Amino acid sequence: RGASTGAGLGNAFLSHIRAVDAIFQVVRCFDDAEIIHVEGDVDPVRDLEIISEELRIKDIEFVEKALENLKKQTRRGGQSLEMKKLKEEEATTEKILALLQEGKDVRHQHWTPKE
Repeated sequence: RGASTGAGLGNAFLSHIRAVDAIFQVVRCFDDAEIIHVEGDVDPVRDLEIISEELRIKDIEFVEKALENLKKQTRRGGQSLEMKKLKEEEATTEKILALLQEGKDVRHQHWTPKE
């Protein structure tokens, strides 16, 4: 908990996993008095929710930066094919950001072939 704000393994860990193709979440589902759980008790559902929330927060940060860069590029205007593609990408990125901010899982949404 708190990795997105620098706690624990922090932002370095979240930045490193951005370069991977897949993330496998493994959570503890057993009690053992000799192995202390960071949250005090074993609750795999809660632990998965914490991990997902931390990843979502980091995704929001990443998508906000990407959207800012796209907006800078599309402000130039124009009707070229490249500009049209940039505007489509900007619209898709805005949709992604809105979904993330609503706490929705982007991978389970409806997407058009262009998106």
